[in-house]
Order: sequence, then structure tokens, then C-alpha cells
Amino acid sequence: MKLFDCLKKAQQHAIKKQIISKFYADYPEEPYISKDRKAEWIEQATTFPKTAVVPRAMMRRYADGLLPGHVYMLYWLKKYTNKKVPDYFEYKYGIDFEKERAFLIENGFLDSTNKPTEKGEKAIEKHNKVIENHAAPKPDVSIEGISKKILKARDSIQKNGFTEYIFIANRNCCSICADLDGQRFPISKLNIGVNAPPMHDRCSCSIAAYEDSKEYEAWLDSLDKGGTTKQREAKKKR
Repeated sequence: MKLFDCLKKAQQHAIKKQIISKFYADYPEEPYISKDRKAEWIEQATTFPKTAVVPRAMMRRYADGLLPGHVYMLYWLKKYTNKKVPDYFEYKYGIDFEKERAFLIENGFLDSTNKPTEKGEKAIEKHNKVIENHAAPKPDVSIEGISKKILKARDSIQKNGFTEYIFIANRNCCSICADLDGQRFPISKLNIGVNAPPMHDRCSCSIAAYEDSKEYEAWLDSLDKGGTTKQREAKKKR
């Protein structure tokens, strides 16, 4: 059991290191990457960087020491009590909610009841643009809208030389999508509603390029030795 735990931790560390190297190497601060982050997210982020990668601006602190994610945390905690913490604090703002809550309390932005202090209220007012931007128009979650997104991903996967893809179920998915999670299919056989999302209206599952585990491990090894993804892709095309 201890060996399994050690291997799992090593894999999680390798995934985090690869994500930082590929997407966040030049950021002012490294965004939070939880231990639940799957390796498949890397291919998903490569396909849709604008929607998957935490923007650089989110990791730049204001003069008062706050990140944009802190500001939205203050607003969210003011509005809600005993509600499940949304994933967007990690995937959009790049912060560890529990760790940063302690930071806000320690620095006088939150009180002991997890509600904004006067200092916290002023921060919300001062950085209100963060709240406004968060409420930007939501993406198209209709079957047609999601289908366009999946077909765009398919084209990108094929363009990058992959021949297979895997189904990636959302964390809170339905039983239909859960049964397909992690399954691989030929990219040429992608069939929306059968072996690719959307499986139903408002389906938030996705796909990512499939790569053989040995090749994947070789990729991680090359990164550890100072190689780059571009070098690896060029080598595959020879």
C-alpha cells in the first residue's frame, strides 16, 4: 500500500511539474493544481487554452496583496454560507480555496465567521471589476454549442497527429458519461451522443488525445531532462 501511495504521489508530482512547465513557467506565481488533476487535462488545455488555462492576469497581485481570486472569494463568502466550493476557484482563478481563506483571515479581510470585514468590503468595492468580469456571458451549453466545441477538439487532435481520443467525464457527471469515462476510441469513429459528448443537454464532459502510456512516460522523462514538447512532436513526425 505504501509503495502504491508513493507511486501515486510521484505521478501527481510529475503531472504538476509538466503542467507548470508547459503552461505557467513565466507566470508571476504558480496557480494551484490539486492532486485530483488528471494527466488528460494537459491535452484538453492544449486544445482549448483560452478556456482551460488560468489567465496570467489571475496570478498577478494588486497593490494590497490580493489576487483576483481572493476578491471573488470575499464576494462569494459574503453571498453564501455552507455551500460547496465551486471548481472555478482552482480552474479559473488558480487558488487553493482553503489555504487562501486562511490567508484572508490572517490579513484581516475575513472575520472568524468567514464573512468579509470592513477591510474585505473595501477590497470588494475597490476591485469590483473582478466581480463584473466573472458574470460575463456564459458559454453555449446547448447540444449544438457543445457539439461544435467537441468537433473543434476532434480536428485539433487529428491535426496534431493523434489517432485516438479518450472520453473525459466531468466530476459530477451522469451515469451514462461515468460509464464512458477513460474509454478510448479511434478519432475517425467519433460519434457525438454515442462515444463522444454531448451525451445529453448541458453535458459538460470532454475529450482529449490518447497517448500510449510508454510514450507519455518518455515525454515526462524528456521534460525532466530539459526537453520540450515541440522537440518531442517533431521527433514523432520523422
